[in-house]
Amino acid sequence: MTDEQKQKCRDIFGHYGMAAQLRQLIEECAELIQAAAKYNRITNDGSRQDLIAYQHLHEELADVMIMVEQISQHVNENMLSAFVEQKLDRQLGRINNEKATRTP
Repeated sequence: MTDEQKQKCRDIFGHYGMAAQLRQLIEECAELIQAAAKYNRITNDGSRQDLIAYQHLHEELADVMIMVEQISQHVNENMLSAFVEQKLDRQLGRINNEKATRTP
């Protein structure tokens, strides 16, 4: 996100506050889940419906990213970063285990 976009997020959060933006985050996450499920069912035949599902996924992802940016600006950055690092490392460990247990 650009610095200008981050500032817009701060301005919006400043107007609505944490409680309202947490409710909005919940709503946007639900909409992203629906868009992802619909995109997962596309036929990849280049149809108009496929294009609409692709665009809708991007739109809902943008909504969630905006809400996550707003909330993340108002939580403990060190704690958040530590959890991100822990979860990334854990998933990479799982991937390495999967690679190690595959039969050639």
